[in-house]
Amino acid sequence: MQSKIPVKVVFRQSPPIGGISGPLVGAMADAFNKPQVMAIMPYHPLPEGMKGNDMVAMLSEGGERNMVHYPTIIKNTVPSTPEFYNDLLYEMGELGGYEVTIIQCTNIDHLLRRAERINGDKAPEELVADESDDDAEFEIEEVTIELDIVNDDLDTDAGFDSDEFKEEWA
Repeated sequence: MQSKIPVKVVFRQSPPIGGISGPLVGAMADAFNKPQVMAIMPYHPLPEGMKGNDMVAMLSEGGERNMVHYPTIIKNTVPSTPEFYNDLLYEMGELGGYEVTIIQCTNIDHLLRRAERINGDKAPEELVADESDDDAEFEIEEVTIELDIVNDDLDTDAGFDSDEFKEEWA
């Protein structure tokens, strides 16, 4: 049996549509009331350069895969409930080969979300979990800035004699 791919997912759905009326609405109530559910995978690898543009991977029911702009998709959707995302969760787990961990969008580490993964590199999650860098050495560089300041801009309209307040600093 092939091992499943671990993935952290935020389930979101389209907001409810209001103000629809008419004779067909009663007959098609289920179609109108069922929101579009999407699985946003904030840490999933994307093509080079896409994560820096705030893009994330997204799956929808039926196996539709997209890349979406993270701030926009969060702004235009609402959190999904198990009642709506269970079908997509089953599809991802049983048919897609994912081991899904459900997270909230408020729990996302945005630095980790934007981290690019280059072929051969460790996944961002592995880099954060790697504790072998405890012995890392830091180099501290001391910087000194020397300035020569002349008070040429102290001449104001306050009635002071500008020559009286003009001095050179060294």
